[in-house]
Amino acid sequence: TAENKSVEYGETPADLTWKVEGLQGEDKRDDLTVTISRPEETSAGRYTITVGGEAVQGKYDIVLANIVADAILFLSKGVADFMKPDAVYIMSGIIDTRAGEVRAEVEKYFTVIEQHIENGWCCMVAKV
Repeated sequence: TAENKSVEYGETPADLTWKVEGLQGEDKRDDLTVTISRPEETSAGRYTITVGGEAVQGKYDIVLANIVADAILFLSKGVADFMKPDAVYIMSGIIDTRAGEVRAEVEKYFTVIEQHIENGWCCMVAKV
């Protein structure tokens, strides 16, 4: 997270800093690569902060997201960038009461080709 900073007009720009929260298991702050930059021509405005580590790269035949509905809603907006042209996107871990909401959002980016609901859980398969 970028830490909030402010200065008065004409003052030297504040150093841009960041903090890490929510590390899990054996994750360490040192595993992250962080770049903080400010446009050279100005000291006012919003700044880009990019956090990286082992970034996902390449294109895949199958992308699987077995995670809660909110994460699938978030991931579905950009996951096609990591898929080969005829790849499938498999989503599971969706509680059945949210299946309609998730399907409606996923269908903005994909064609859902299968949907299964069993014991209160939903799984969907989609293609670009």
